[in-house]
Amino acid sequence: MPPESGVQTIILRPKGKSSAVINGQYVEVGDKLGDMKVLKIAESEVVLQGEGGREIMKVTPDIEKVPVKKKAAAKRRTTGTTEK
Repeated sequence: MPPESGVQTIILRPKGKSSAVINGQYVEVGDKLGDMKVLKIAESEVVLQGEGGREIMKVTPDIEKVPVKKKAAAKRRTTGTTEK
């Protein structure tokens, strides 16, 4: 099993093999990382397969992406302004 330092970079290529840097090692789908094989590279994770089963390594394991809600337009501050 790879050390716990995780995924540093993911490079997605729509017309080619996507790649990632995991624990400082450059890998593509089908490559080996230690005793595990890289099955899938996605925007936020890399899926590995080994004798012990599948492992999913997240780019940011403690952060969940959520859509940002649009804020109402900020009101202009008029107090203290003078017009000439």
